[in-house]
Amino acid sequence: MSNSGTIKNVLIIGAGGNLGPSILTALLSEPKFVVTVLSRESSTSTFPSAAQVIKIPSYDDKAALIKAFTGQDAVINVVAGSVSRAAQNRIADAAAEAGVKRYIPNEFGSETRNPAAWALLPIFEDKYLQTKHAADLAEKHPGFTWTSVITGGFFDWGLKVGFYRFDLKQHTASIIDSGNAQATVTTLARIGDSIVSILLHPAETANRYIYTQSFNYTQNELLAALEKHTNAKWTVTHANSDELIKSGKAALAKGDFSGFQDIILAYNHGDEAHANHEKGVAESRAILGLPKQDLDTVLKEVLKA
Repeated sequence: MSNSGTIKNVLIIGAGGNLGPSILTALLSEPKFVVTVLSRESSTSTFPSAAQVIKIPSYDDKAALIKAFTGQDAVINVVAGSVSRAAQNRIADAAAEAGVKRYIPNEFGSETRNPAAWALLPIFEDKYLQTKHAADLAEKHPGFTWTSVITGGFFDWGLKVGFYRFDLKQHTASIIDSGNAQATVTTLARIGDSIVSILLHPAETANRYIYTQSFNYTQNELLAALEKHTNAKWTVTHANSDELIKSGKAALAKGDFSGFQDIILAYNHGDEAHANHEKGVAESRAILGLPKQDLDTVLKEVLKA
């Protein structure tokens, strides 16, 4: 990478969603970065005054993307996963053509390099192919590099909105299969800190997957911790992962996107789960330099909020 790989000017696209604000907050807390937000003209999102804001008509406007990306050392893509792969790839193309040094595609979630996952949810294959597209661009554009970030589930967000089917108000929980499968999860703030660390270590993080984590947990461990911290006995139901996958696929076939949740939960928490990323996390931890968090501490903060 030119200029010894130094990254100063950082642009984030999609800073107004569920994850984007936490990444933006982390970027703005690092004095080495000059931070820009790219947003659509139709967006009503507001951003801290410390960030420069550029608005363009559409993310489909490649010329506008290239203009916005020119002069940026890094582009972080947190655009909604519902945006088509063609549109996501167009963002990567514009970054490469604009001379961006580091591009972070919109992975942020489960491991996507497992073909078994592609059969369950096409979005997994889409995310994998977006990263592959960035890797292909790196072969063609000297100085352009990429980093994909695997985080597991967004723990605090998922718990607050009921995605994991642990209801913090009603004190009810749905346990999948035995409830003993290990799952890697990361808080939104830790994802933001991980992005900062990646950009501060450009040589070590270039052209590779980086795994980050707050901690691993099982559903049974989460249930026990919630009962302790809420001082209540929770009402528990049980679900079968195979049935969740079946019902999830049926729902998606009808256009009901709640089926996505069923499949993700089964994939991450069933007894045949694929959500333990500890090996990848261990390899990345030395680079990121971020300490492992623990369930109890994070859970207290979530409940307090």
